[in-house]
Amino acid sequence: MPRPLEKREIADRLHAFPRDIYTFIGGINKGIALALATVAFLPLISDLLGAVDEPAGTQSHYRLGPWFASMSALIVAQVTWNRGVIFTNARASLLDTVLPLVMGLFEVALFAVLIDGPSRIVPPDFWHNWFYVMAGHSLTACALVLNRIRNTDLEHDFDRSLRGLAREYCNWTRQDAIGSGVSGGIALAVGLTFSRLVWQAPMSERPWAEPIFCGLAVLIALALWVKPIRDADRQRRYAEYFVSSTDAPPLSFAEWCRPRRPRAPLA
Repeated sequence: MPRPLEKREIADRLHAFPRDIYTFIGGINKGIALALATVAFLPLISDLLGAVDEPAGTQSHYRLGPWFASMSALIVAQVTWNRGVIFTNARASLLDTVLPLVMGLFEVALFAVLIDGPSRIVPPDFWHNWFYVMAGHSLTACALVLNRIRNTDLEHDFDRSLRGLAREYCNWTRQDAIGSGVSGGIALAVGLTFSRLVWQAPMSERPWAEPIFCGLAVLIALALWVKPIRDADRQRRYAEYFVSSTDAPPLSFAEWCRPRRPRAPLA
């Protein structure tokens, strides 16, 4: 039965508001992006396996490199958001709504520009702009993280018993901002290089361009995003250790990550 809302309920909803924004918007973004990832993947893998007759000079499977890098970027965003919502405080600004939505546009576009075949929604060569889309995604992620850093007050947003964990969290988010900013800068530089020096030439003069484009996308994904994916999972597990630890005080994140050697048995 309907009943009047109480002040405590409104306070609880306001406290959870920033976390809910990222949970809801993030879930919608990833769902749409994964749907388009599937639509893009099937024609590409069919071309790679020779199941589709392509016109001469056309090799759609080179888009698999950017597709792999796009999936890597999606995984990075998901694991860092999974960790982030654990620590999200009650402070929020308008950017906490705008930036996740803009990031969602780029996540969808990462795969939309790679769709080939009858489902294609952009001109055939438009996927050559993929690095620009990746740059937009990474730089938006950088802005999003910087906004969360600005909205975090270490002294007032965490209980005294969690100050050590909160300091680690602030270090992690600063590393996230640096990493996403560097990724965005590299993607933008590669995109500009190909636009100015490669794509202007006729196809017959650059048969090597698309394989190199594909390889660079894979190399950037492996070099820049494998470590953040692993680190975000380790950071979440460290938070589990910190809140359940009987150590006084708990180990720092760096100490916790070190391999622990078993003690030698007593003589």
